[in-house]
Amino acid sequence: MSGKSITILGEAERHRLLQSPVDGSGLKLLLEAGLTWLRTNQQYVNSLNVFPVPDGDTGTNMVLTMQAAYDEVCQHQSLNVGEMAHSLAQGALMGARGNSGVILSQIWRGFARAMDHYETMDAALFVRALQESRNTAYKGVVKPVEGTILTVINDIAVEAENRLKEGDKLSDILVNIVETADESVKNTPELLPILKQAGVVDSGGKGLFFIFEGMLRLLQGNSLDTAIAEIKPLSALDLENALETIEEGQDYEVVIDFVPHSSLDLEDYYTNREKLVQAFKLVKAMGCTGCISMCHSRIDTPLLITPWSWELSKRS
Repeated sequence: MSGKSITILGEAERHRLLQSPVDGSGLKLLLEAGLTWLRTNQQYVNSLNVFPVPDGDTGTNMVLTMQAAYDEVCQHQSLNVGEMAHSLAQGALMGARGNSGVILSQIWRGFARAMDHYETMDAALFVRALQESRNTAYKGVVKPVEGTILTVINDIAVEAENRLKEGDKLSDILVNIVETADESVKNTPELLPILKQAGVVDSGGKGLFFIFEGMLRLLQGNSLDTAIAEIKPLSALDLENALETIEEGQDYEVVIDFVPHSSLDLEDYYTNREKLVQAFKLVKAMGCTGCISMCHSRIDTPLLITPWSWELSKRS
């Protein structure tokens, strides 16, 4: 897959995407564009990664998550936008990498939930899907932190709702949420001190911006294969003071995928998760779609989380 292959859409195809409700094939094109533009800017996103740990892999993790989601979509091609969105969410969860990937998978999970049983996506459904994306993402993080990808998806959802009230069509809403995402990302250092200390914006939020901007660039007929941002290595950032603000207990990264042995009560799951956090300061993000769940943690005692997950699951 390359940016070139999808930026050569004919005028008729672009007109269809711009003027008509989006069906499953249209959603696939938009997702491919978002993935392509994110991959083009992958190293730039990596260069911004200082939170929660400055390990320079947010762009890579988001690309791998989006690629897994896109691969799943390609395996279940359908004109039904709800079915394609479900494949998107399933692939994103199973392929989620890192904290940013798990949160991104939950953004797509909320998006897909809003699409259930719909053949096509109009402006109103697009806005509802963004609202569900925001809600699901926040619920999937134990301690939501503003100035991150969560803030950006929230600002996107709010702007989308405002534009819908003004009667904007889907393509116009996309223009406005890309502008809003850009401004939201630029403001992240004002909300998260570690970003201001390092002189960067939030990497996960920037990655999400690139995904939506890629969709817009496709509709506008712009190239998706040439990055336009300057990349600075992590060594060039002011991390001396920023490192002191990293939360303790980041020694290990643990990801557990599991299939519950019975119907999963999400509210009970969240309650148990909160108890685990209070007791051991575990679990950064949690995702679920259908009957499969993922627990993503950065901890200093990795074995503590296993018995809790095992109680809920069977071997998968």
